[in-house]
Amino acid sequence: MPMQNYDTLFTAIRHKCQLEHWYGPGMDNPDKWNKYDKRGSGKIIFTPVKKLSNHPQQTGFAYPPATEKHLRSTEEALGFPLSPLLRALYAQVANGGFGPFSGLIGVREGAPGSGGATLEGYYPHSPEPCRIISLSECAIDVQASSSSMHPHLVVPDDAWPERLLMICEYGCCIYFYVDAATEQIFESYVTEDDHTVVTAVASSLQEWLLRWTRDEELTS
Repeated sequence: MPMQNYDTLFTAIRHKCQLEHWYGPGMDNPDKWNKYDKRGSGKIIFTPVKKLSNHPQQTGFAYPPATEKHLRSTEEALGFPLSPLLRALYAQVANGGFGPFSGLIGVREGAPGSGGATLEGYYPHSPEPCRIISLSECAIDVQASSSSMHPHLVVPDDAWPERLLMICEYGCCIYFYVDAATEQIFESYVTEDDHTVVTAVASSLQEWLLRWTRDEELTS
């Protein structure tokens, strides 16, 4: 992906944060209760944000950009490289701690997830020992897939899809992942019989984040 595309995305991210006076996770925004969901046009339209406190993330990101050392140590722990856009996002914007829902999970020394780990600590996102498989090895949930644009794939209990990195938490056992090889974004949820299901929600990380900057739908 050409670098100018990164610049367009990163400018959009900074503009959104500046406009809303909030550089942290969306769900932590102290003004979030002043935002109302008006989905008539398929978009979430926010009322103007009112500054209610002097929270530091009203003026800047909580985590500085990742260093090359942080990025390389994360890749060494994972055993494979981060995607170019993900790497640039951490290095040029912030090391996580901002963005949709509970915010993006950072790399080493960056924003942790709710379990206290950074990006490499959630891969594979399955109890050990864990087999690493391809997405094509996951069975299709026919019923769930029948009303969706993308197949809903059931992940085996003892396995996890290769290079699928947890990047963001929604809550209620719903998570978002980026495929480090393709940058496709997946959403996961847990079924009533405790099986993990993943389904694609964006063709790329860039698309998903641009939708966030435009307050468009991010989930399935």
